[in-house]
Amino acid sequence: MWRRIRAGALAVVVMACMGQSVGALSVPTAPSLAVPIVDTTSTLTSEQIELLATQIKAGRAEKSYQIGILMIPTLEGQVLEEYSLEVARRWGIGDSTNNGVLLIVVKNDRVLRIEVGRGLEGDLTDTRAKKIITSVIRPKFKANDYYGGISAGVSSIQAAVAKQADPALTTDSSGGFESIMEGIGSVFFFIIFGLMWLGSMLARSKSWWAGGVIGGVVGLVSLLITQAHPLAFIATLVLVPFGLLFDFVVSRNYREHKATGTLPSWWAGGGTWGGGGGGGIGGGSFGGGGFSGGGSSGSW
Repeated sequence: MWRRIRAGALAVVVMACMGQSVGALSVPTAPSLAVPIVDTTSTLTSEQIELLATQIKAGRAEKSYQIGILMIPTLEGQVLEEYSLEVARRWGIGDSTNNGVLLIVVKNDRVLRIEVGRGLEGDLTDTRAKKIITSVIRPKFKANDYYGGISAGVSSIQAAVAKQADPALTTDSSGGFESIMEGIGSVFFFIIFGLMWLGSMLARSKSWWAGGVIGGVVGLVSLLITQAHPLAFIATLVLVPFGLLFDFVVSRNYREHKATGTLPSWWAGGGTWGGGGGGGIGGGSFGGGGFSGGGSSGSW
């Protein structure tokens, strides 16, 4: 579970510190299954797009799965993992067995992600997706070889789905340090989104004391788990007033924004998705596969 959320942690922390809500970046119209590539940056030539389509089609003929590719210039402040998941779901990559994969490249932001459908998570694991990004795609992107990076990435994705070893994958010597940093990032990510979820619940309740009750319950649980450790007593004394104050603040923020017809602040459960896009075009479209956030992200 942690691997699914680690890569977005830093972006979420930055957004939280800046007090920004999720933006309104539209989702491009889904491409056809015959040519499942959308490049709004005009980086890939028509010949390269055709080659990628042929490469994807050849792999699909050997083992049933669907791959979609999206290349955009910027996220306009949105979180990569959230936008990628939205695109994958809107496009409906994969069929009823949830066998879809989305490779999204954000050229100007220099970030990318491999979004994996639920049915392929056992073969294209988060760890393998991460290795494909760092060992296969990233070196070519650093050399401004975007077609080469995408093509090599597709080949590695196809090898994973076919349960084949991939000689292109190498061991990253910085893996230990990256794992530590990703773990720390995951904790921050969980805390921030946990507060957002809790804030949205408390803000819509009619009470202002529920936060204190929740803080007290968490404190009591910590006392039981730690066998009444002194730090658990301190945590309980802190969590109760913090919960009361947090509930009061988010509830007031929610009421004020509701009265003016605007979205609450991010820490009070605000934020919304941008619209646009969706649906297939001529030549047959994707089959409506499901995604739950599996995959990995990276940069170059």
